[in-house]
Amino acid sequence: MGTSRNDVEIAYLKSNIGDIYEIQGKFEDALEFLQQSLEMRKVIHCNNPHPNVASSLHSIGLVYQKLGEYTKAMKYYEESLQMERHIHGSNPHPSVASSLHQIGIVYQKQGEYTKAMKYYEESLQMKSHIHGSNPHPAVASSLHQIGCVYQELGEYTNAMKYYEESLQMERHIHSNNPHPAVASSLHNIGAVYQKLGEYTKAMKYYEESLQMKSHIHGSNPHPAVASSLHQIGCVYQEQGEYTKAMKYYEESLQMERHIHSNNPHPSVASSLHQIGCVYQEQE
Repeated sequence: MGTSRNDVEIAYLKSNIGDIYEIQGKFEDALEFLQQSLEMRKVIHCNNPHPNVASSLHSIGLVYQKLGEYTKAMKYYEESLQMERHIHGSNPHPSVASSLHQIGIVYQKQGEYTKAMKYYEESLQMKSHIHGSNPHPAVASSLHQIGCVYQELGEYTNAMKYYEESLQMERHIHSNNPHPAVASSLHNIGAVYQKLGEYTKAMKYYEESLQMKSHIHGSNPHPAVASSLHQIGCVYQEQGEYTKAMKYYEESLQMERHIHSNNPHPSVASSLHQIGCVYQEQE
């Protein structure tokens, strides 16, 4: 029996509902709707490769990634990538580049930096081919992630090169408008300067990032704002300015506790630890 247009629309709606739940952090609900959409799409397209099926696989991979279930995430991303390559052949395509990028993220999360770099670079090459010399958020994102890998490997000169290139592109794209991607690049450049012991420069970038994040999120507590407060506290601590360090750590802790309520969370634990360190260093 054939499928109706109604089935196609229902699968589309289920996919959209799943994506909304994913954005809201309701991952179990997201998986339920995305799996239903995937099964419907497989039936609709008779198990043949199709962009909608590949998209569903990709979305499910993203949910598992956010749940920290990296083996499952990789399984869905790789299945999605294989299907996209079957559909598009050797032609560069945004969906292929996106899957390559996400596989890179999973490898990075698992600490497999060589593999992560391989996928990020392949994704960047494809995105650059697609968008040419035009600044594009997808290209900036790849530059940023390559910078992250270099930073985690302790190759700070290379990290800085990619972060600055990403920041330049993001500023071109978003102009003078505050944007999370710009704020994130500013933050990471600050982190590299901090690692290099250049605290004045680190503070400059952290404060600019904090100002932008505060503008974006207003009075709403947000993990990105809490992270900036925490890092500014770290810079003051490393310079022996304990009163200022404590002020930022406590503000960060208060925000993290508001965000995570009574649920244990690494960022809350980290702030508690750093406050303890400041007390210890002052003895």
